[in-house]
Amino acid sequence: MNEYHVIGLMSGTSLDGLDMVHVLFSKEDKWRFEVLHANYYPYSAAFQQTLRDIPQLDAPTFWKTHVELGKFFGQQVAAFIRDEQIQASIDCVVSHGQTVFHQPEQHYTAQIGCGAALAAASKQTVVCDLRSMDVALNGQGAPLVPMAEHYLFHEHQIFLNLGGIANVSIHEQNQIKAFDIGPANTLLNHYARKLGNDYDENGQRARSGKVIDEVLEHWSRDAFFLTSGPKSLHTDYIVRNFIEVIEEENFNTEDLLATAVELIAIKTGDVVQQNIVSLPKHSGMFTTGGGALNEYLIERISYYMPIPVIVPEKLIVQNKEAIAIGFLGLLRYLNQVNCFKSVTGADYDSMGGCIYSFKSQPT
Repeated sequence: MNEYHVIGLMSGTSLDGLDMVHVLFSKEDKWRFEVLHANYYPYSAAFQQTLRDIPQLDAPTFWKTHVELGKFFGQQVAAFIRDEQIQASIDCVVSHGQTVFHQPEQHYTAQIGCGAALAAASKQTVVCDLRSMDVALNGQGAPLVPMAEHYLFHEHQIFLNLGGIANVSIHEQNQIKAFDIGPANTLLNHYARKLGNDYDENGQRARSGKVIDEVLEHWSRDAFFLTSGPKSLHTDYIVRNFIEVIEEENFNTEDLLATAVELIAIKTGDVVQQNIVSLPKHSGMFTTGGGALNEYLIERISYYMPIPVIVPEKLIVQNKEAIAIGFLGLLRYLNQVNCFKSVTGADYDSMGGCIYSFKSQPT
């Protein structure tokens, strides 16, 4: 049996913090995994604002921030190894980075957090920049996680991730379809912050609000929902097309939260209804990401869903993306395909990612 120790890092579009997992991946007849250690490093409000401001930086400041973020990630990895008393030799650290620009239709994507700086600060071999190869091959560069789902979560067919952006993957017998559904926690957290919270715990504030029909109708008509997959979304688009377009109106914030929840639920239900035909009727939807812990959001999604919504244990809910990123990086480390063209719309399957090897020199 082949075994590999990997640390996966995920910093998502919701900008709330860094997920870090130490995973033992093993392969005999099929791939298996065991989460050995996991931690979450929340970002301060000031640091979150810095990340939001990055797209407006001048070029020298942008690259300086890119290096500083990579160094920060590396320092967190070193502290994680020390604090968790990890004795195993780590084969590689895999970093998703922080997405700043994502314009696949213009053939570029940027996830900052310099891999070389991360490798130097952590003294570990690093795999990063997982999306660029797919985008260069005319793909969306997203979503990446379905490849990991295919190998690690064999018993499920439909996967919903409720991170900053909601995305779905449908695993049929001969193909995988996956794409972004629309905004999720990026929208919810924006309104929660207006109420003085980082997020709407259990959806309590949304539950107290009322759906604003005119806003729901306006959001529902957005051009993103009218295009078919493969397709991907980015935070800048959400800000421009969902937040700023109604920012001047004097709407109650709880009502906007309730409306955002309803939008997510309706659009998720629409996607599953359209794609459920080829799947067994008893299939459940395996649901993870921070939004899976929002009880009201799950209730509303379940209302529109023709199949059960399955929320796994909290360890998997919170860390599935970091686990998946770790696995994709491991495949790159092993020189194996880690991105399916059927998912992203690329011309070819690909092996994406840059490797920064760290080899300590004898003194």
